[in-house]
Amino acid sequence: MTQYTSCADPTESAARKERLRQAEAQGQVEESAVQMVKASIVRENAEAESLAAVGVSSQECIPTISRLGLVNVELMR
Repeated sequence: MTQYTSCADPTESAARKERLRQAEAQGQVEESAVQMVKASIVRENAEAESLAAVGVSSQECIPTISRLGLVNVELMR
């Protein structure tokens, strides 16, 4: 929320802070957080299902190099 309220224009910053204060008073901030967590859980479940469909266990450890692709091995030593 700090990013939302921080802007160069002091008038806009004050207006955003007031809107945030009102949203907090009405419980909208908490509700938004709940919705974000629910969406994250749905996304994680969808990713797990797609991994299961191709035969990869979500508990399977995938080496970093495999996830990142080619890297300069000399830099890692």
